[in-house]
Amino acid sequence: MRIEAMGLMLGLAMLSACGNGSSSGDETAILQDSCEALVAAETNVQPSAVMAITTKDVPGGTLTTVEVTGAVAPWLCAADPTGVIQGIEFSQEG
Repeated sequence: MRIEAMGLMLGLAMLSACGNGSSSGDETAILQDSCEALVAAETNVQPSAVMAITTKDVPGGTLTTVEVTGAVAPWLCAADPTGVIQGIEFSQEG
């Protein structure tokens, strides 16, 4: 991962940690925006080519599915229960 993307991830993770841990619509929107920004930075595409599709509760936090225009599969963005993003990954192996 490029250093710039790592810095962006850290900054966005710190911003997403500002919530109080409850899952309101505003907090979900903020989390989705952060996930979109991280995926756009990682894939080196314009933010307009990235869109969060779903965010669901999973054991240990939330999982946001993010689509990138032209990608063969979505990206996944995991956050802990307080909204701190733990990481992103492409959902297809290879």
